Amino acid sequence: MTKKLVISAQHLMAGQGGIARLARLTVQALETAADVTALAVEDKAPHTFGSVNVKGFGGSRLKFAMHHNLALLVSDAAIYDFPGTGRAHLVPGKPYAVWVVGNELWNEPVIRADYARVIQGARVVLVISETTLAALQAKVTNLPPCKVCLLATEEEEESPLGPPDGPPTLLVFGRHDSYFAKGQDILVRLWPRVTAALPDARLMFVGGGPKLAELRNLAAASPAHENINVKGFVEEQDILPIWQQASALALISSLEGFGLVIAEAMRHGRPVLASLQDAGREVNADGVTGYNVDRNDDGAIVAKVVALLGDTEKARRMGAAGRMRWRTHFRPSSFRERLLPILQEHLWR
Repeated sequence: MTKKLVISAQHLMAGQGGIARLARLTVQALETAADVTALAVEDKAPHTFGSVNVKGFGGSRLKFAMHHNLALLVSDAAIYDFPGTGRAHLVPGKPYAVWVVGNELWNEPVIRADYARVIQGARVVLVISETTLAALQAKVTNLPPCKVCLLATEEEEESPLGPPDGPPTLLVFGRHDSYFAKGQDILVRLWPRVTAALPDARLMFVGGGPKLAELRNLAAASPAHENINVKGFVEEQDILPIWQQASALALISSLEGFGLVIAEAMRHGRPVLASLQDAGREVNADGVTGYNVDRNDDGAIVAKVVALLGDTEKARRMGAAGRMRWRTHFRPSSFRERLLPILQEHLWR
């Protein structure tokens, strides 16, 4: 008998960041395995994703909570994109799964009590990496079963991109927030050392966020400012030409629970510079699909950037290895094969 499932998230529209991609992946994986009702707190209007109709509530938490619990009454279970959404779960005894992605764990010294209650009340906790699982176990007691389920790209098909166009370019892709957690400030500071070795090397930032103006000011003040391009927010339909320009991706972060953009880089055949301080090292195979570096080691960062941008043949080999790793591990079909057995064992029993 087909299970009736409510998937509730903050966003299910494209272009809303990593947590929206996680929610979309969940819907995508389950749309043929269950009768799915999908709700999104922040989406401004109803829309369709795949074969699933999504109800949006324009930020009204009251309307969302009412519709969510009405749907839950006639469903078998729920899945939440993160503990904050799971606070809307008000039907006693109705089982649910909740994703834990990392942000709720390392932005504050102690996890919020209401988030902890949602996690502790789940039938199963879905965790996006071993790194995130370790952080969860260190901060929350009395945990239910916790299962690591690595993420994937939304696209099943291989990227059409060939070798990069133009000068050697390191791409930094993501939101520029108060932490500069993706290593934006580090790379700007070190870029004069990179251009001393590779005078035509370019550093390109793509993404919006509250610290975009500050990042532009940092770039403008750099002695290598002519080699730094802060593009800001780019619409989803305009992303592919950005990847075409990129020789490699950098995500030397301290806060990534997985690093979806690393899987995207692999799909596009681009090598990756990731960090030893977060889960990026689980996705990027050091010395094979790129390099993993200590984000506090300036010399290592410069050396590996120069290696990726200065040796075209090595970058090509690493990019090809990344594409093979994506085919094996990070396609949506691979994600579905990881997720369904977990839910069948723990949520639908």
